[in-house]
Amino acid sequence: MKTRDLSKLGTIERAEVQRIFDAWNKYGLPDGYGYSEIAIEFDQSTGDVYLINEHDQCCMVAGSSLETFYKTPYGGYTGFFDDLASDYSTLCDEDKLYVENIAYELGRKDELR
Repeated sequence: MKTRDLSKLGTIERAEVQRIFDAWNKYGLPDGYGYSEIAIEFDQSTGDVYLINEHDQCCMVAGSSLETFYKTPYGGYTGFFDDLASDYSTLCDEDKLYVENIAYELGRKDELR
């Protein structure tokens, strides 16, 4: 279950919120991430804490900065771009097209195998 109710966050999740804000303050939002109606969301089933915007774009801390976290529309594969790029050859054609579009937007099309 996903929630934006911060009272549901425990100590670990609140620390992750702090990491998110620290990364946002230091490095900004990921390229292509929409800057409107941004909220903190907590997925209680996975423990993930992330930013989400009005377009349902999600970003999470990766290393020390924020990266967009994707979910393919057909197979439901999730991950950062690097994760999806490394799994590219195993994706169905529709999900490959989705990842190709992301790669094009990021200028990283040559990284798909």
